[in-house]
Amino acid sequence: MMVRNTISVTAQGIDLTYIFVVVVHDVILASATDSTATFATRQASLLALDALEGDAQFLTRTCDCRTRSQTKKTHKKASDQILSSLDEEEGICN
Repeated sequence: MMVRNTISVTAQGIDLTYIFVVVVHDVILASATDSTATFATRQASLLALDALEGDAQFLTRTCDCRTRSQTKKTHKKASDQILSSLDEEEGICN
């Protein structure tokens, strides 16, 4: 999630605008702009939830966090087993 403020100077005075953007894995799901951060945040969040509801497979297609995590765990387990077997071999040789 990203929030950006913009300040505009007009004839009526200074105008502060908040832009809130919901980003998931480099994909912009929704954005909203308002003069209050709370409303912009809430509106963008609701729009993002609506977008996810409309595309139930979005996270399945774009998110590989679980797969990467499992792969990382598998690699760590294999490395630990290799190191463990090397430690056992060193114990036998000494």
